[in-house]
Amino acid sequence: MGDIDSTTNGSVCEKIPDEKCNGVSESDKTPFEDALKIIGTGTYNYRLLTIVIYSLLAATAEVFTIGVVTTAAQCDLGLDVEKKGLMSSIPILGVVVSAHFWGFLADTRGRRFALIISTSACCVAGLLAAFASSWIYLAVIKFIGAIFGVNLLLIVFFTFESPKFYFAVGEHEMGLKIMQKFYKMNTGNALEEYPVKYVVLNKDDYKARQRNFFRSIWEQTTPLFSKKHIKSTVLIFLCGLPSYCVAPPLSIWLPFIMNSFSKSENNIQFCDIFRMKTITNDNSSVIPECDDRVADITYITLSTFAAYLVFCSLSTCLVIKYIGKKWTFVINHFVCAVLCVMINYLNMLGGVVALVGLSANVSCMGIVTTYAIELFPTYMRAMAVCLTILCGRAVSIVFSNIIGAQLQNNCFNFIFIVAGLIAFGGFVGIFLPSDRKKKEMIKEDKETNNTT
Repeated sequence: MGDIDSTTNGSVCEKIPDEKCNGVSESDKTPFEDALKIIGTGTYNYRLLTIVIYSLLAATAEVFTIGVVTTAAQCDLGLDVEKKGLMSSIPILGVVVSAHFWGFLADTRGRRFALIISTSACCVAGLLAAFASSWIYLAVIKFIGAIFGVNLLLIVFFTFESPKFYFAVGEHEMGLKIMQKFYKMNTGNALEEYPVKYVVLNKDDYKARQRNFFRSIWEQTTPLFSKKHIKSTVLIFLCGLPSYCVAPPLSIWLPFIMNSFSKSENNIQFCDIFRMKTITNDNSSVIPECDDRVADITYITLSTFAAYLVFCSLSTCLVIKYIGKKWTFVINHFVCAVLCVMINYLNMLGGVVALVGLSANVSCMGIVTTYAIELFPTYMRAMAVCLTILCGRAVSIVFSNIIGAQLQNNCFNFIFIVAGLIAFGGFVGIFLPSDRKKKEMIKEDKETNNTT
């Protein structure tokens, strides 16, 4: 009942997976979704979830700990705000530059293979950074990053390639063997007891092995800018900008902000804390003071900031149930814009609290991603999400470069510019389709797929 007939399924069906295969009766064919239901949820799902969470923690640490590094190493490395901005944007730039490549590699060689290559490179880079002799604090941080890179071992020994990938490229026997292993791990039953003999996908899920990297990018990207989809593409891109360009760069600069806060007087306003402190030598000349100590309040604030973002994400999920994604997005951005304006009129402590508060707009990333999935056909969704993230990250690179200099030299006006950007996101969000209209669009899309 569970043995695979390699002479039947392996020869004809692997070559023509979406056609009627010789030797495979209709009764033996099982839709992919139904095959997954038989496997159920169990040990492998929880193991994979744990590894994914661990990998995300590693990726987050690699990108966002750079703010602590530049704060602690500013004296040893002679870092001014411009150099700090450049260093802060480098990890984000790496994400933007490599995103297409990793997507292409995952599509052509499998997700597990792409993860093994990426985590191997991360591990090597972390180890090399750990031996940088002049950057002691950087060495510690990067060594921790190298430890995170050891999740390579978890991926190699505790995960399998997605069976859907094998089915999509015509390697049916390999995909079925993996699903049998899932079944055994989740149910405790023997491999042979898995009742599925042949798995079929929707026609849109089958794909050829695309070997030309640039041609693959072109073929996946151009449909988004067709006459039919150009409005949705532009709308999603514009909605994504404030979510990706405000909170992530601010989180990188938060150690700099809080270190400045810890060394300032209590009766000043937010923008006053960034005025450069000076000391006077015997000849009364003014020399910039360099202090690379990371204050305790900085670490406390970073932990509070992370907990606050978790709270915002959970709250957003609850609010969506009552008012829908569209108005959650709009109201969130307008409230955050008001908080941003208030920074200029509150005292130092109030300004810091408002700054952390306005970062709640990052919780709208998920809403933007959801719309990118729901507004486009199945075969376009992955690229729509990818380009939305790329455009947001690309602009956040600019923000990461200029935040420090603007806070020191043009803080008051810069706060208003950020508030305007957030408010713009709320205004654009008004043009998002309502949840009711969106459901009708999805229903029409399903009906169209069924007729084709």
